[in-house]
Amino acid sequence: MNIIVSGWPAAGSTTLALMLAYSLGYSYLYGGSIMKQLAEALYGDSSGESLLRFEEEFGSYFDHIWDEYALWKLQRSDKLLLEGKVTGFFADDEKIYEIMVVASPDVRMARVNRDKRLYSVETLRKRDEELKSRWLAEYGLDIFNPLLIQESFDLIIDNSRLSIAEEVDTVLQNLEEDYRFPKDDLTSLRDKTKELENIFWKEGKQHFVSILQQKQLLIETKDVFADWRKHFAARLQSWPQELLQIIDTKVAAK
Repeated sequence: MNIIVSGWPAAGSTTLALMLAYSLGYSYLYGGSIMKQLAEALYGDSSGESLLRFEEEFGSYFDHIWDEYALWKLQRSDKLLLEGKVTGFFADDEKIYEIMVVASPDVRMARVNRDKRLYSVETLRKRDEELKSRWLAEYGLDIFNPLLIQESFDLIIDNSRLSIAEEVDTVLQNLEEDYRFPKDDLTSLRDKTKELENIFWKEGKQHFVSILQQKQLLIETKDVFADWRKHFAARLQSWPQELLQIIDTKVAAK
């Protein structure tokens, strides 16, 4: 079984995805990290403003290859947790469990302020608008449409009023009740969610990223780019030269 975690900007999908990959021992692939690295290589940082600029200038190039690659990777993997904002809308496979993470606008904006993220509340609003308009144009897809979300995902989590422990436990409980997952392993994991949250607040996200990396469960960007060059060369032919140079530099450093 594989798992997809999708979510709105600043809704907490990355935190949930990391907690699940760590707990379940799944490999972890994060599309947002790849985009951030491209933005940083182009503009010198991966702030919210730089991400918004990247999405406005190059978002369509990234979307198409990422969505194709994500489904390709899922078809060839087992115990993979893939995080991508829209991937769950496209996956239609019995061997994939799709989770959508949402939160109220006020909560998402409060998290931006609380976490001192590298983008402002205004940038968050602009990102919402940019993503909505771009994906409507490209796919006819509105990721903020509750009916479409309901039709597309196995589990929808509104974490506006949930702690991290409660959110992770909600997912594990639903996996436990799903016939596709082994119940015994999940039951023991549910007893550790509060401990998991305590570690998160003490050590931060990077702690879990580092552990996944140590266990060789983190799929590195350079390996993604190598796959793109090998298996998606036709798609890359239309890419701007400045993006291709970044990809080739990463692959060469492998």
